[in-house]
Amino acid sequence: MLCCDDTECENGNVEKADKMRKTCEENGYTTISMKNDWTTIYGDSVTKTSN
Repeated sequence: MLCCDDTECENGNVEKADKMRKTCEENGYTTISMKNDWTTIYGDSVTKTSN
């Protein structure tokens, strides 16, 4: 399960990602953190915009 927990490089939500991570671990799913497990989420030419 992909956890969108990187608020610096994309529009992640740490609180929701932590809740999802806990639920996944309780049910035996492997989690992947956008913040900690990836070095690049989007290419250099992509910029973050507000919603």
